[in-house]
Amino acid sequence: KVDALIKRTTARLFYKLISHWADKVKIVENVNNFRLISKRIINIVKKLSSKNKVFRFDVPFAGFKTINIEVPRSKRIYGKSHYNLADMSRLAIDSIVAVSTQPLNLISKLFLILFGCFMMSSLTELICFLIQKFGSGIFIIRSDYLFWLLVNIIFFFSLIILFAVAIVAQYVARIHIETQNRPIYIIEDIFNNKL
Repeated sequence: KVDALIKRTTARLFYKLISHWADKVKIVENVNNFRLISKRIINIVKKLSSKNKVFRFDVPFAGFKTINIEVPRSKRIYGKSHYNLADMSRLAIDSIVAVSTQPLNLISKLFLILFGCFMMSSLTELICFLIQKFGSGIFIIRSDYLFWLLVNIIFFFSLIILFAVAIVAQYVARIHIETQNRPIYIIEDIFNNKL
């Protein structure tokens, strides 16, 4: 409550977005970096080989049992925060890139949406052409048909470029996951059962 309205709103939006994009990592909203953690979790977090470390998301990645303690935060008594909008934006981008490849997947989704629009536009052009050619009593100006033809030609070549970018984005997403070199799973306990 001590933060400005803009900071609280952007933080809420960020946490909603990151929770949706974070795949298997459970993100708790409005957590800070103050934690009491065991040596075992510290060792796991230190072993994560990514250079772009975001502590508040690396600890939940370990996946061990946690408990959150709500602490009322008082207003700052001395000094002024030097953490500005640029710093917050940088942290948000670092966090999204560290946790998710969803922004790259958005390119493929955009391609599919635009491909659907292209198909509807092509159908409109075909209907205009058929009405102009065979429609008796229905008059369509030739410029309408030529307009749709021009739109579809631009659409078609834009889709080819977007398709190529979407394929590259999928490869970049896989490269990103591989270079992070994160473990597929983390073993909590080993039971040595000798029969």
